This record gives sequence, structure tokens and C-alpha cells, in this order.
Amino acid sequence: FNRKKATKHQAEHMAEAFHQNFELQIWAAPLIAGVLCCCTIAISIIYMVWRLYFSKSSIAHGGSKSDLSRSSMSKIKRTSTNSTSSSKSIADVNHKIKAFSITSLTFFLLANVWSMLYVFYIKLPAPVGGPIDQWTENIWTFYNSCWSLAYGMTYFLFFERLRRSFAHSVHELSKCATYAVVIVILMFILLNQAISFFWFLFVLDAMDWDSFNSVYQPLLWTKFSVDWIFNIVIVYLFCSKIYKITLQRKRSHSMEFRNKHSVKLFQSMIRYFLLTCFTVLSTQIFTASEIVLSAAIAHAIKTGEFSFYYKSYILYFCLGVMDSLISTVYVMLSFPFGVPCYNRICRCCHRWCLCLWTYIAHIETEERQIAGAISERTGTKQETTV
Repeated sequence: FNRKKATKHQAEHMAEAFHQNFELQIWAAPLIAGVLCCCTIAISIIYMVWRLYFSKSSIAHGGSKSDLSRSSMSKIKRTSTNSTSSSKSIADVNHKIKAFSITSLTFFLLANVWSMLYVFYIKLPAPVGGPIDQWTENIWTFYNSCWSLAYGMTYFLFFERLRRSFAHSVHELSKCATYAVVIVILMFILLNQAISFFWFLFVLDAMDWDSFNSVYQPLLWTKFSVDWIFNIVIVYLFCSKIYKITLQRKRSHSMEFRNKHSVKLFQSMIRYFLLTCFTVLSTQIFTASEIVLSAAIAHAIKTGEFSFYYKSYILYFCLGVMDSLISTVYVMLSFPFGVPCYNRICRCCHRWCLCLWTYIAHIETEERQIAGAISERTGTKQETTV
């Protein structure tokens, strides 16, 4: 009985150290940044809904097909036996892209609201914070679930743009690739929901801090790996396929654009490439900060020192705010109505990336010329020997 009483007292002391010990003076700035982030996302949602559904100049193709003009894509399309069903399919895809964009920003908004409420009720000291009960502790469950759904919708948006760009063409994604990507996205969402489930068990006192963290950390590493692999595959597929569409090899082994629309396609590829890379990098940094937070929890449980945990949670919160803003910028700038803003913000990065892609194309041309010269010499030697 005394051992159980001591264990219960130790658990209560541990909970008090984890909760309601954040200094209000330090957390004032991050919370203000969170409020500004929520206002920015809310304004972005309202503006995007207005531009897509109510504006006279609303984009008919949902932003994914605007850069890939019909005249340039018609040269690589296969003949379809049913043009009516094809047009209907394209219309459905447009609605998907709009839905994924709005849904992802909505979940990011909800996630930030839940995150700030959790800090307010659980982390700030009384009388500002509190009360602490199962309902307020479960705010983190709602936050993590909304955050995972926001990422899931963003990843579906990544993939839908890729699939739509090459639909009904010789470079169309196969069914196996489509199923594989969808499975990876669902796996990512389920991993995050599993973390929410274990936190729910912790709130119900079915797990202690040590038991929760022993599950939390491996799930974070798994999520980090799945996220990294998925993002690399998406960026590679999109860039490689547009590279094949826009450039062709001449008889002299040099590279040139296929037609006058290929220049626009090439610029579009660079824009999507830059926006996706910035979003991916931000997401990976945020996930890394969550792994650091898990290590801080383990350090606090082992040593009883919580300063590392307090600092890592501030970093985790601020990077979450920054990541949601970057994801919002990606969604907004990927639409045609965001191109003028993109040209002002990312002009230098776009120019550098254009030079890099041009340099890669030049290297590929030289390698093909060298390979062709070697094959010609080999053929000449064989003829001489014969």
C-alpha cells in the first residue's frame, strides 16, 4: 500500500512538473504569433473560397491545369473513345483540388486553435491556466488529429496536382503507383492517429509518461521516415515527367523545348518544385522538433530536470506555427491567382533554380554526346576488325 501511495505521489509530482510551469512572460510572444497565424489562415481560406467559387475571374481548372495548356498537352494525349466521360473526369478532379486545398487550410486552422488552447489550459500556471482535467488534457488529442488530417489533405493535394498534370497522356501515372501513393498517405495519417489514441489512453490513466513516451518516440521516427520518402518520390515524379514533356533531344544530341508552350511548362515545373521543397523542408524540421520534444520528455522522466522540456516545447510550438504558415503559402501560391505574389517573393530563388535546371540539361546533353561518340568509335573498331 505504501509503495502504491508513493508511486501515485510521484506521478502527481511528475504531472505538476510537466503542466502549468510555463512562464507567461516567455510564452506571450509565441501565443501572439499563434493568434496572428490563425488570423492569416482564416483570411486565406476566405480569400481562396471567394476566388475559386464566387469571383468573376475564378479559375475554371482549380489551378492545377492552368500551367499545362491544352494545346501543349494535346500532342501527347492518347485518343479517347469517350470524350464526354473524359471531360466529366477532368471536372471531378478540379473539385478535388479545390476541396483538398480548402480542407487542408481548415484543419491547419483548427490544429493551431487547439494547440493554443492546450498551452493556455494545461501549460500556463494558475490562475491564468487551468483547470486540468480529462477534457482539457484531451485537447492535445484533437490538436494532433487535426494536424495529421491537415498534412494528409496537403499530401493528397501534392499527388492530385501530379496526377492531374499528366492524366490522359503517355506519362500518366500507373494504377500501381497511384495505389502505392494513396497507401503511404493513409499510413501517415494512421500513424498520427495512433499517437492521438495513445495520448487518449494516457489521459485515462491507462499509461504513465514513461509508457506513453516509449510508444510515442518510435511512432515519430516511423512518421519521419514515411514522410521523407513520400516527399522525395512526389518531387522526383513531378520534375522528371515534366522534364520529359518539355524537352526533347535533337539529332545533334542537343536539348530543346518541344514547342512554344514548353517554356511555360518548364517555368511551372520550377514553381511547383520550389514551393514543394520549401513545404517539405518545413514539415521535416517540425517533425524533427517533435522528436526532440520526445527526447526531452525521456530526459525529464529520467533525471527530474525539466528545463530541456520547457525549451523544446517552445521550439516545437513555434515551428508548428511556422510550418502551418508555409503550408498556407504553398496552397495559395500554387494557384494561378498567386503567381504575381510568387514572382515578387520567390524571384531570386526561381532564377537560381532555373539556372540549375538548365545546367543539368546541359550536362545531360554532354553525357549523351560522349556516349554517342564512344558507341560510334566502338562500332568503327568492330567493322575494322571484321
